[in-house]
Amino acid sequence: MSRITKLKISTIVNIVVVALFLITATWFIVVNKDAFINVNVVPIFFAVPFAILSIWLNGQQIKISLTAHHVYLKEPFWLVATSSWLNLVSPVRAGIVFRAWFLKMGYQLTYYRFITSVGGLCLVTILNSSFVVLLVIIYLSFSNEGGNLSRYLALFSSIIAITLVVIILSNKIKLPAKFDHLLHSWRSILGNQRILFGVAAYQLVYLISESVFLMLIFQSINIDVGILGALLITAISSILLFISFTPGGIGLLEAYYIFVGFYMGIAAEDMFTLAIIRRGIDLIVLTIFGFFGKLLLDRRIRDK
Repeated sequence: MSRITKLKISTIVNIVVVALFLITATWFIVVNKDAFINVNVVPIFFAVPFAILSIWLNGQQIKISLTAHHVYLKEPFWLVATSSWLNLVSPVRAGIVFRAWFLKMGYQLTYYRFITSVGGLCLVTILNSSFVVLLVIIYLSFSNEGGNLSRYLALFSSIIAITLVVIILSNKIKLPAKFDHLLHSWRSILGNQRILFGVAAYQLVYLISESVFLMLIFQSINIDVGILGALLITAISSILLFISFTPGGIGLLEAYYIFVGFYMGIAAEDMFTLAIIRRGIDLIVLTIFGFFGKLLLDRRIRDK
């Protein structure tokens, strides 16, 4: 199957998924309009700055990781805002394409090096988030707040173990060319501890910021999951978003929230309400900053 055919199929699937989500979300809002009318808007106002902070933190991770390729990004906030916005509103993940194009035109970063930089961030995120999940699960298990978490403990211990084995053997493993860029990027990051710990530190603060953001949205629908509960949900979702094939993880993230709600004893209706509120905040924030970021970055390339 040719690459163009795969792209066409992927685009059609994404359009169908987005359309189904919009239809479902519209129907849900109409049927449960009282739940949205009764939403407490005060926590939402406090949540918005954390949504903006998360964009900035994400940008810093990218900025630091790119220094491994001798690229010193000047517009990390605007690049993340623009690419995230385009990923959210486009059925073909236009944001990642725009980011690759901007870095090539503005900083002469080749497509191969761009892919390797994304691969390195992916490994750091999976490892960092898995450690956070593992620590939260262990704490909840010992404090008897988490019930039977043995399956989650085993799952994320396995993820960490496999990732560590890959990292330790990264200089000896030879993967097919289409996958070897993941290890190539990791080797470049591993060779510079400042970059490694910088990315990991910003990733950890990013998870905390996203957790506070999520906790405040929970509070807007009068549900208290606490900071650890929000951190657990956020860390797992950050891993899931890397394997998502839909714009902004539409559909996958909502299904994950409903699944977690079932485990935590929260009604599916409440979790879907949470997901829609979060999508609304993301759409508003990213549209504002993404739109102006697109104008700024396009002008940056024209004036180069």
